[in-house]
Amino acid sequence: IIVASRNMARRYKCHMSHVQTVESEALLVFDSLKKYHGLGERERLLLRIASVLHSCGKFVTMRDASNRAYNIIMATELIGLSHLERELVANIVRYQMQPFKYNEVVVHQDEVGSRRLATPENLVMVVAKLTAILRLANSMDRGHRAKLAGSRIAVKDKKLVITTDCPEDVMLEDLSIQQKSDFFEEIFGIRPVLKQKKNKRAESR
Repeated sequence: IIVASRNMARRYKCHMSHVQTVESEALLVFDSLKKYHGLGERERLLLRIASVLHSCGKFVTMRDASNRAYNIIMATELIGLSHLERELVANIVRYQMQPFKYNEVVVHQDEVGSRRLATPENLVMVVAKLTAILRLANSMDRGHRAKLAGSRIAVKDKKLVITTDCPEDVMLEDLSIQQKSDFFEEIFGIRPVLKQKKNKRAESR
């Protein structure tokens, strides 16, 4: 499924190095929040797919990329995913680029009862949680230069502390993370913050 998703991303001319960075950061955040999100391996897979496909709509247009991405994903059969799971991925990708509207998230009613998360309301929260994670992961590579690669993430005092040793200026990533923090805190009750360790070599100069 992941290979098919990556092939799809290449078909729509996604920036693959950025895609891989966002995927890695999203999984790192997901794994750091295991005690808080209550999700399992299948939801982790959906997050991976959404991370890979998060920018596919830009191939069609930059103006309405989020809805274009939703339409592309819904129109593409990904073997191994049910229609409902594809719908969840499409919604995650859509709402990582536009305001989250709880009452407008589409779930396929006929398949809801077959899942562990058996109600539409629960599925909306799955989308909300994975959207919040994807937004943060995308913000962590705002400049498409993987500056925060190798960061350490831990929950401390109701904060998701992202610690980086990057010696470069990370102001762009910091500002982007701050912009996404309100929704993340709304969903998880934890606020992401970026901390940059000072370079001792630079200090000595």
